[in-house]
Amino acid sequence: MLARTRLAADDGLELYRQKTGEPVYLPLEPELANELRGLAVIPEGDPRYFFWSGRGGPEHAANLWGKALRRP
Repeated sequence: MLARTRLAADDGLELYRQKTGEPVYLPLEPELANELRGLAVIPEGDPRYFFWSGRGGPEHAANLWGKALRRP
């Protein structure tokens, strides 16, 4: 559910810690930041996000990724 607005102009990524809600600033390599900026919107996706369609809640997205990572 990474919002495109979280990627700052100085190639940093603004995130929040899940348990505490504390803000975290993650500097990215310029090449990685440019790759993210160049990503197309997923089909039928929400243009505000890099990897989320905008449908379903956060728990749904977490469950899908969990299932995908557990597959052999």
